Amino acid sequence: MKFIFLCFKKHWFDGMQKRQKDTKSNRLNYIFLLTIICIILISSYSVFSKEISNIDTDFDGLNDVYEKLLGSNINDSSDVKTISILNSTYLLVDTDNDNISDIFYDTSLNRYNTIKNLDGVLYIDSNFDNEWDYNYYKNNLSPIEKSSFEYLWILVIAGIIIFVIVIILILFKTGILYFYEEEYIIEE
Repeated sequence: MKFIFLCFKKHWFDGMQKRQKDTKSNRLNYIFLLTIICIILISSYSVFSKEISNIDTDFDGLNDVYEKLLGSNINDSSDVKTISILNSTYLLVDTDNDNISDIFYDTSLNRYNTIKNLDGVLYIDSNFDNEWDYNYYKNNLSPIEKSSFEYLWILVIAGIIIFVIVIILILFKTGILYFYEEEYIIEE
């Protein structure tokens, strides 16, 4: 862009300045023309950059810019699988060409995280909270049943208290523990 502008300036503007006197109106025309050219270049750059960022050479649903960023092959459509979770589209991306997806990519927010692979079962964190939400095995996506460990510590403490009470009752029943009465002698 800079090279085109310099060539244009050299041939057209320099020639124009040699032919005309350096007056105030010529300088204003020169500034106005430069402003128009800059606006055209800036607006065409944003359109051009959007077109570049939307190119998907292998038509796998992931544009080439993100494929290069993630490390997948821009010419191989088999390294990206499309999945749907709660009516939203996500991509599973194979970044090391081993036919096993390594990256979970959120197309709506352009964010990604890694997938855990255990014996061919892929564990996916779909809401980016560092907890596995789904597993993916042989093109089948299923939610992971989460057990509630929030009250587990309460159950453990209650179990320990009940255990201690039962032991104390057994010790009283067998006579190992007992209550004894103290006699108080009152002197007169």
